[in-house]
Amino acid sequence: MYSIYFRFRNELGKIEQKLKNLLSNSIEQMGSVEDSLLCLQLFHHYSQRADLYELMRQMAGNVWDALLTEVHNVRREILAQRPTRCDSSPNIAGPILSAILCSKRLKRLKLVS
Repeated sequence: MYSIYFRFRNELGKIEQKLKNLLSNSIEQMGSVEDSLLCLQLFHHYSQRADLYELMRQMAGNVWDALLTEVHNVRREILAQRPTRCDSSPNIAGPILSAILCSKRLKRLKLVS
């Protein structure tokens, strides 16, 4: 009776370890913050297990840090430089172009630099 229970617990532990590895590898291979968040959302139902919950919190923290770092970098760039414009374009053209380029950069947030 007990041997069946211990074998079950042992197999459950192996499954948990494989899920941890799968989650870690999935997040690391995602190319953007948006994809990483989607991956975390897909694995959310596994977070009921205590070990997996801690791993999910750690991974979510890493994704959040990557997002904040990139947002702050773009903010610093916007504040540090005044965009140039051509003489034939309106005054607002430079800031609009700069905002568009920064917006595109934020859409391509990368976790790996």
